[in-house]
Amino acid sequence: MQISPKENPPVGIYDDLIINLDTGSIVQEIYREEYIPVQQIQRREEDAVFIDENPQIVLEKLMKLKDCHYKERLAFTKRLGELISWIGDSAIDNLNTIIQQILEDADEIKKNFIAQLEQICVLLKTKQNSQELIKQHVVKALQELLKSNNFDIKEQAGNSISIVAKELNERDRGNLILTQVIQMAHDDNNDENVIIAVKLFGQLAADFGPELSESFIALEILSKGDDAKQPIRKEAVLQLANIAKVLSKDFIKHRLIPFFSKKTEERTWQTRKACLDIIVRLAEQTDTENFDLITGRLLALLDDQNKWVKQHAYKQLGKYISIITKSENINDKLLEFYLKMNDSDIRELGIDNEIVIECALYFPAVLQVYTEKKWPQLSKLFMKLINHKDKSQKTFGLQYTCLAYSELLKVLEQLLQDPNDEIKHGAVENLSLFFDAIEESKRASLIDILLIIQKDQKKWRIRELIAKQISHLAQVFDVETVFSIILPVSTKLCNDNVYAVRKAAAKQIFELYDKFQKSQNELYFSVLKQNILGFANSNMFNQRQSFVIMCEKLMKYEQFQVDFLEAFINLGQDPIKNVRISVAKVLQKHLFKPKTSEKDGLFRDQTSIQTLWNLLTKDNVVLNSLNNKKYPITNQLKSQITQLTQSQVKLQQPEQPQIQQQQQQQQQQQSQTLADEEQQQESGSVPEQNQVAQNQEIMILEEQFEKSNHIEQNTTNIEQVAQQEEEEIKQVIDNTENVVEENNFEENQQNQIQLESELNEEKQEIENQQEQEQQQIEQKEEEDNSQNVKENEEKEIEQE
Repeated sequence: MQISPKENPPVGIYDDLIINLDTGSIVQEIYREEYIPVQQIQRREEDAVFIDENPQIVLEKLMKLKDCHYKERLAFTKRLGELISWIGDSAIDNLNTIIQQILEDADEIKKNFIAQLEQICVLLKTKQNSQELIKQHVVKALQELLKSNNFDIKEQAGNSISIVAKELNERDRGNLILTQVIQMAHDDNNDENVIIAVKLFGQLAADFGPELSESFIALEILSKGDDAKQPIRKEAVLQLANIAKVLSKDFIKHRLIPFFSKKTEERTWQTRKACLDIIVRLAEQTDTENFDLITGRLLALLDDQNKWVKQHAYKQLGKYISIITKSENINDKLLEFYLKMNDSDIRELGIDNEIVIECALYFPAVLQVYTEKKWPQLSKLFMKLINHKDKSQKTFGLQYTCLAYSELLKVLEQLLQDPNDEIKHGAVENLSLFFDAIEESKRASLIDILLIIQKDQKKWRIRELIAKQISHLAQVFDVETVFSIILPVSTKLCNDNVYAVRKAAAKQIFELYDKFQKSQNELYFSVLKQNILGFANSNMFNQRQSFVIMCEKLMKYEQFQVDFLEAFINLGQDPIKNVRISVAKVLQKHLFKPKTSEKDGLFRDQTSIQTLWNLLTKDNVVLNSLNNKKYPITNQLKSQITQLTQSQVKLQQPEQPQIQQQQQQQQQQQSQTLADEEQQQESGSVPEQNQVAQNQEIMILEEQFEKSNHIEQNTTNIEQVAQQEEEEIKQVIDNTENVVEENNFEENQQNQIQLESELNEEKQEIENQQEQEQQQIEQKEEEDNSQNVKENEEKEIEQE
């Protein structure tokens, strides 16, 4: 691609960029890809909607939402739940006014409003009169939306009302929801209302209970299943699986299953296809006898004359076989149809090999149902799936098939040597599961696969997959194999060139630590500890960082305090910023993550950990890198860790004599207590009392020593704060001078941009005028041509 010299480059962000046409097409291609017109940026700024930071202004905007333009109304509606929770009770008091404006707005705004109702309902649940608020605002709005002429809005409102119904009591569900649904179900003039009502019957059956469902809701759905209109019958069939969860076994056997069997023989193929949509869920809720009846209907639909029904039946076949749990329900005819799924005539029923994909996806489940007795038949299908041209079938086929049989070893080797990386990734990802399926006596001979795979330095994603499975592999193999092979591989991966590989491997080292500790093999355990400490004492920062990541899960062991705590604390003062950040992240999880077991947060109360955390959080770079959303407690530290101002220092300085007076009074009281104790000793006390008095004297001296140290620390801190503030004042003065210069530079740039934008607007006006003139000329030419054509036709008619 080349730009001709005659063409002028477009005006945009790269206006000042000079491109030499002789340098090659690569630079020109980059220019075209990264070019963004100034006009496009201006349009984005004009289309953007900015929400004010003042909640009162936002509330006023919501109260007058109908006066805003469309994009503002849409933006506020999309974030309505978040805005109401942010504003508070004043927004809830005016919620009726806000909702009423939205209900009178466009359909797109109504759809976004329905999506926000669940969040609003959760907010209203936190209030005292939550039931009344939900009925007054949420349920009332949904009742209005169900009356809409737009089917999508009614369907979306129906889905939302089934969720809101769980927050109401039984009486309100009947009066507010069920009565309206019944009216919609008997609306003979509007088929959409009937379809929505049938769908709501199925969704609300669990909330109304088994008695009402059997006596009324199920009978309504069965009656709508015999409706004269096909869409209503189809929707009634789709709800059979939902109501079957609530109905009794007797009702399912005598009413539901016969109705389902009749619908699988209906003349319209859409209804038969709808039966296949629910056949798996319905079979899961039936007993052995009814399961066999449903299996018979599935076999009949697999030979259906309609192409779409037959295709859908084959797509449901693998999933249907996978739910078989009882040996009485196993049917060999299902397996015969399953083995045909890779045949050419069956593959042609689907699009993009979708039937073969379903076959490969459920192959392990089918194998588990039919067991190794049918493996000779299934192995042929399996080899066809492995050798399939489409890579997706191979990935799906091996994702779970390497769970069960050692005969798949040849297949594993074939897939590991496949040139396609996605297939190789699928094999490596399930490598630990493959080792689970193999007998313990044969596992050691296959562990060399790890050594071969992880040698390729170009395939870092494969090394990452291996690193994530270290803990699982350590559980599968014995101690000797873990020490001789898995430990060297793990240490190598912890020192990988790619950070993702190092991180994944370091997080799994705790499993090796746990295994060697439980094995009571001191040699293996000491070697592992030396390897871990070698990372901590390394001269390379990435190895020290790997040690910190290891400590995240090693801190769950009490032995950590003896083995690694000192090295971990030392790395909190590491000269490399990334290492300190890693230490702070590990400490943040250890200190503030909620406890899920007794091993979590073992060292939270230790002074060394607390002092290390305080030192790290004083560094703004480290503090800003922490995950404040997941652990919001650290947000409080940002407000607490603020430097003292000069006024605070002045206030603290006169407090020193008061502190000294209090300390003198305490010393006098302590001397009096000592004198009293001496008098008691002279009066003939027991030797045990002398020891107690001596211990008390030691405690008092220790307290005095700590207080004196505290005073010295306060004075030194005040002096340090004063020095820091002087340096900050100097920095502020320098920064102000720089800001003034930058502002002047920015003003000049803004003036230039304004001039350029004015020129661009003038150019646009000229171009628009030219385009309008051209359009007028073209219209005239078209009119003249049409007139000429008409005249020619009239002449031809006259001649005829």
